[in-house]
Amino acid sequence: MKVLIGDIDLFKVVGGGQAFYRAIVERHPEIEFSYIRISEGPDATRPANAHPIDFKEPYRPDESILPNRAFTYNAFRFSCNMAASVAGEAFDLVDLPDYRVDTGFLRPAMEAHSVGFERFAISMHGLSSIGYRNNWPCREPDPAIPQMEALEQHMFESADLRYAISEAYIDWSRGRCPGLAFQYYHPLYFFKLPEVIEQDPGGGPPDLNFLGRRAGIKGADLFLKLLVALPRSAYGSARIMGDDVKNSEGTPSGAVLGPLMEGRDLGVEITGAYTKHDLRRVWGERSITVLTSRWDTLNLVALESLFSGVPTVISRHAGACRFLDEAFPSVPYTRIDPFDSSESARLVTPLLSGYDRARADLLAGLERADRRPSGLELPAIYGQPPSFSAAGREALCRAYDRLFERQPKP
Repeated sequence: MKVLIGDIDLFKVVGGGQAFYRAIVERHPEIEFSYIRISEGPDATRPANAHPIDFKEPYRPDESILPNRAFTYNAFRFSCNMAASVAGEAFDLVDLPDYRVDTGFLRPAMEAHSVGFERFAISMHGLSSIGYRNNWPCREPDPAIPQMEALEQHMFESADLRYAISEAYIDWSRGRCPGLAFQYYHPLYFFKLPEVIEQDPGGGPPDLNFLGRRAGIKGADLFLKLLVALPRSAYGSARIMGDDVKNSEGTPSGAVLGPLMEGRDLGVEITGAYTKHDLRRVWGERSITVLTSRWDTLNLVALESLFSGVPTVISRHAGACRFLDEAFPSVPYTRIDPFDSSESARLVTPLLSGYDRARADLLAGLERADRRPSGLELPAIYGQPPSFSAAGREALCRAYDRLFERQPKP
């Protein structure tokens, strides 16, 4: 079976989606996976069944084609160039991540460039438009967001298959695409749960660690508001660990986080991207992981933290809550509404004051957890009957044809 993954530099880029694809490539050596390479080096370590295809850019930008809808035009042009990069190839399936809305025109573009394929699948990790809508506030509405949403809708409706690692995300998506089929891919097919990390002995209040990109959707500001609602003596130190993220106007996270910390003794250290070694270090200390997402498809960090033996606080807006409730009912965690800092502080306080008991209960729950995945494996998902909207597919093709007529040809 030959599969084209509609993503870039899989064995260079650090990100949740790329980590997912690397894992499934390694898990399924019987499938030949191709992907697009832009800056990944030729000496990158990759499995024998991973085949990079160099990106070509024969279609040059012409801003006069769609001057008031720059995002839509750029997505069209990127899709054309990706299709041109694989012109003449043939694939059994194209696996397109939903976060790459800039490849939203890829299906009609591949048809126009004589690329053979049997099916298109959407791999559901989280829509770009949701991230933009939940990022740091802008002075003016971002005109790209409604364009993203329209193209995302076309992508979902025109695809033959849709699959997700989060049942909560599937239920949400069914409301947007009634009548279409969605498949669930159990996270433990590709994600290996860690073993418990021994913690340094000691007493005193535990530290509080926020782990995640400093994007609005991840809620670092809500973490700070939780700290404000807690007595300073209730916890040791606090950390925000993760890359800075700017909004579409270039405003960094510091513009939002700084005023929340100003004049307050919150004991917060803000660091950049973290490594596995960094996680093992902080999880080997007396600590609690706090994940205050505004929206999260799943949040694998929550699972990694809990199974490392760290008491964990999770936003009720994260798909991890449903997954834990259904797959691991014996594993305790604290669910909060991060928008209600006072109530969140009330729920977190027992973890802080009774840390040793909370961790002992967690370790006991982990002992009883059944770590076996269930449900369809990826090849079976790829083989499910097609389910698509003919009207949605036709609308996407019409939009592509209108733009292609005006685009200067190579």
